[in-house]
Amino acid sequence: KQWYQRRVAVGTFFFFVSHCCVLLLCLIVVSHCCVSLLCLIVVSHCCVSLLCLIVVYQCCVSLLCFSIVSQCCVSVLCLIVVSYCCVSLLCLIVVSHCCVSLLCLIVVSHCCVSVSRLSVVSQCRVSVLCRVQSEVNDTL
Repeated sequence: KQWYQRRVAVGTFFFFVSHCCVLLLCLIVVSHCCVSLLCLIVVSHCCVSLLCLIVVYQCCVSLLCFSIVSQCCVSVLCLIVVSYCCVSLLCLIVVSHCCVSLLCLIVVSHCCVSVSRLSVVSQCRVSVLCRVQSEVNDTL
């Protein structure tokens, strides 16, 4: 009977030990799965966050590039407009100077012609007066 009781006790002991080992193994597997799942969640969250950060950074860089390019275009346009205005103003100054010079030339040439005519007319009068004087002197 003792031998039977020992055998039952050993069997019960091994049953409980093996049951505990199975439970411990299940607990290890479950905890490992939970840790793996948690790690997977953290890694995927980090990847998504990194992807979002890359996208936001790319958008910011694109916006900055667009701003710089648009500013350069506006600056070039302003430069073109200003240079066009300067050239137009220069052309206006040159044309007005030419017009004033031409007008001055016309006035001076008109004055010269008038003075020349006046000189010719006065010379003719003096000549006529001299002849008349000479004829009057001859008749006296």
